[in-house]
Amino acid sequence: MAEQFEDQDLEARVTYNADEYEEITSDEVDRVIAAIEELMQSVSSENIRAHLSAAADEIFSLVYDEMGEGFESADDVQTEAA
Repeated sequence: MAEQFEDQDLEARVTYNADEYEEITSDEVDRVIAAIEELMQSVSSENIRAHLSAAADEIFSLVYDEMGEGFESADDVQTEAA
């Protein structure tokens, strides 16, 4: 039951923030992606790793998809590192 209220509260904040402009720098995105990739390497659960990868892809797209730059997903980076 508490989760339902948390989800509604989160949805309300997302809707509110959608009307505002927030500048996100590529440096910030790069730092967050690097932290997620490091976390992915320390996680043994494939399910958690998949969620982290999806989050990294979404965060990456906040800046780089808008700029029209090449897209390399966290999965691709993970595969190359192996």
